[in-house]
Amino acid sequence: MAKLLVVGLGPLLEQGVRHFGGQCLRTWYFAKPLIDDGHTVRLVTLPIYDPDEPDMHKAALVRRSFEGFEYQAFTNSDFDFIHLALTQVARSLAPDGIVAVNVLAAWAAARLPVCVPLWADLNGYEMAEKQGQAARTGDDALLLDAWRREALVARRADKLSTVSRPQLHALLGEMASVGRLNRHTFHYHFVHHIPNAYHPVFAVPLPPDARPLLRGKIVPSDAFIVLWSGGYNYWTDPEFLFACIEKAMAASRYVHYVSTGGAIAGYNTETYETFRRLVDESPHRDRYHLLGWIPAEDLIALYHEADLGLNIDEPNYETFFGARNRLNNMMAAGLPVLTTFGSEVSRSIDEAHCGVVCPPNDPLEVAHGILSMVQAPEQCHKIGERARTFALETFSPGHVVAPVREWAHAPSFAPDNAEKLRRNPETVNLTEVALNPLQEAATISASPDLFEMRRAIVDLQAIRSKLWYRTLKSFKDSSLKWGRRCLRGGRWAARGGSAAGRLVLRLLARLRTRKNPA
Repeated sequence: MAKLLVVGLGPLLEQGVRHFGGQCLRTWYFAKPLIDDGHTVRLVTLPIYDPDEPDMHKAALVRRSFEGFEYQAFTNSDFDFIHLALTQVARSLAPDGIVAVNVLAAWAAARLPVCVPLWADLNGYEMAEKQGQAARTGDDALLLDAWRREALVARRADKLSTVSRPQLHALLGEMASVGRLNRHTFHYHFVHHIPNAYHPVFAVPLPPDARPLLRGKIVPSDAFIVLWSGGYNYWTDPEFLFACIEKAMAASRYVHYVSTGGAIAGYNTETYETFRRLVDESPHRDRYHLLGWIPAEDLIALYHEADLGLNIDEPNYETFFGARNRLNNMMAAGLPVLTTFGSEVSRSIDEAHCGVVCPPNDPLEVAHGILSMVQAPEQCHKIGERARTFALETFSPGHVVAPVREWAHAPSFAPDNAEKLRRNPETVNLTEVALNPLQEAATISASPDLFEMRRAIVDLQAIRSKLWYRTLKSFKDSSLKWGRRCLRGGRWAARGGSAAGRLVLRLLARLRTRKNPA
């Protein structure tokens, strides 16, 4: 059995937790099978931003427990502190391998000055996600930091995994650009496809005496509950989502929209606020129930109480490369799902006929999909059963992380990283060693000094474009020309024996002496 350091995101799905995301869920279903396999696992989590967390203001590494498993959690995103503390953890543990789950955790692990085999899981395509954020905020500067994280992981990791096959292909292109597809790795299986699993808690049926949280309290007992679960991120079109629900509500008085989750604090609040403003203006606003971030145990109950799970995506590259945790968990709970077409999981649902899949830009088609489930409850129930069977067979945690489980029995370096260590046995940072010109170029381009130099050049160009600078430069150039003419005239006059010429030369000599008294 191996000794493993697992770095992921938290919190885990603990009692009372409200703010969590797909990254937190993925952390646990990577770690749990490794624990069950008998490995010695030290789990450390980085936090997602939670404005309600009292410890967010101080940097610390604290102990927590989940399902009887002890782990450590950073309290905020002070990355200088995280780097130092995680380095100490890695050196004291001396693991056989490191498994880093999600992009941020993979970046943090790739920076560690320790030569240990590293599995880096890139849960979602960072560059496409930042493209969406840049489009909404009007700021392409976001792309640089995203690429620096993505490129560092691509340069350092020994094994990698992606959440979809399209993302796998994009990552291989990135790895080629930084010199990892080289003569040493020609026959090496670098990147593995690990789709989202369902979290086990969603697959457990509710006890027969479980009391409803919505029916007869928030919605009528005969309501058809359409459930949205999770954050409203940049790939969600709030106007399109609202149009779909409005059309369904206009056609059926039974349709009620229930939303858990909402704005993503510290990252994206605009999408949710836009949707909420539209709801406030709706003639059906009394049938929208925006519950916000609710405790984890209530969320699990709602998955079993709702009639239809909803996922609406924009047709963009994030959707194409990404995945949707909510769909996997909804299906595992036996909740029928309706999703727009675009992500890999939407194609799987369509092929397995275990959900309703609609075009991504036709609100009328989505509304018809909702109404078809309202009007045929027995068919809706059968789709839910088929979805649960499909999810349990296809997306169980132990099954999807099989490549990691196999690697964990004997963690090893990628062939080119092994060659780096052979040539440089004393190195503690594999990203500082290059085997080919592409790796050298990537190392140079990642240097902070290079970025500072580039910023200095940009600042200098900005100064040179100012009117006052151009005016002073023009005055300086004119003065130099006049001085050169005087010097040439003085020399010419001196050669001719002119007293005026000799006087000019003496004056110029005196000026030079004052300027350089030494």
